[in-house]
Amino acid sequence: MLRPVSLSTAKIAAYADASYVVVRVYPGSPAEELGVRQGWRLLRVDGIKPNDFSIENARRGAQFPLLFADDTLNHAVQLEASSWPFGLVLAAWPGSSHRRRVMIGDFDPETMIKFWATGLVEPLAAFEAPLRYYLGARDGGVFSRFRTPRDPLEQIASHPDFIAQTLLALATLAGGAPERAMQVLEIARATRKNAEQDSFSMIDLALDHFVASHALTAVGDTKGAWAEAQRSKELAPEIEETERWLAHLEGREPHFPAPDWIGQQFPVAYNLDASDPAKEIVTPIDRVGFDEIVSTLNPGEFLLIMVLGTYRSNTYYNLDMERVAELKRAFPDRLREVHVITHGTYALSEEHRRQAEGVCQALNLPFVILWDEGAKVSEATVRLSTPARFLVDHTGTIRATEPLMEEEGFWAAISRSTPDDQVVSPSSETI
Repeated sequence: MLRPVSLSTAKIAAYADASYVVVRVYPGSPAEELGVRQGWRLLRVDGIKPNDFSIENARRGAQFPLLFADDTLNHAVQLEASSWPFGLVLAAWPGSSHRRRVMIGDFDPETMIKFWATGLVEPLAAFEAPLRYYLGARDGGVFSRFRTPRDPLEQIASHPDFIAQTLLALATLAGGAPERAMQVLEIARATRKNAEQDSFSMIDLALDHFVASHALTAVGDTKGAWAEAQRSKELAPEIEETERWLAHLEGREPHFPAPDWIGQQFPVAYNLDASDPAKEIVTPIDRVGFDEIVSTLNPGEFLLIMVLGTYRSNTYYNLDMERVAELKRAFPDRLREVHVITHGTYALSEEHRRQAEGVCQALNLPFVILWDEGAKVSEATVRLSTPARFLVDHTGTIRATEPLMEEEGFWAAISRSTPDDQVVSPSSETI
């Protein structure tokens, strides 16, 4: 339970400079039940300022008192030492220390993207100055005062970091300068093209078109703004802010339908070889069948299927698996088993992957790697990205395909499930 804490507004403001902000709270989660809201700040973990390490320790079972402030920074509440309030997504607030790290290039673009993706765009304005410094710092040094001053945009254009340039365009937009944001965006596009990375990241490209749409709106080009917003939504339909902005331009309410596949039967009733192609995960069984496992699930339990295609692992899979392990520890009756389906042996970040898989095994979460000979499962799920994730319930019905690294897929599956769910769907193909 959250209890009020007597702190002056000055003390709260001082703590808030090095805080984490709650960018999302999932419906039906412990965090929502406690009353935590988007925009709140996590001020202290076990009495000290939070960082990624202390937050991760809390997620993994360490019971620390957590101090929050509401979005007005006028009131503080504390959650006494207990289990982590799962269901909230945090991002480091752009305080003074964070901004200094950005100035030297020590930042995670994913943190800034979280603000945009969840609709908390205004705080990003604080990143404009440090990003400009970072992108122009290559002309610094002890002799810089003797050089002929260069145009700031020219300095930014000389830097190869097109992701930081795109983020600078977003921060500039958040600061209320859409025309200048478009100038920076054109630089980012040119840098990306020169690096032959025009398809580097769907999220990065969606952000590009989002900024362009706002900039075109500011100069009265409504047709161009709509086209850019439409393209942003097509590239990253999972980013809610793209739909909110498109709905605004079209004069309608935002609509957030469930992703494709939800409510359908998993498309392949597979029975696959359980021998790990890399010979690293040893299992006592030769084959694993989809129908056999699903028939043992209880209402409310899920089978997690991760389809990796030609990968043996990849970065997003690693992050998903670490979160799965934490969720299994916190909610042992929800996740029954993990099937990783691949038809390739290439592995990325092997040490990270082994750690994630080892955690699952340590928690007695059954984990098997299945060899998709002929790529039948991969072909049936090719419409989704790699990894393709499926949380399947006791009826064989897909309840979530969203990523798990921020718990999204887990809470989506729970919100879409009831014990009496019965879904009538075409029969699955059997291999």
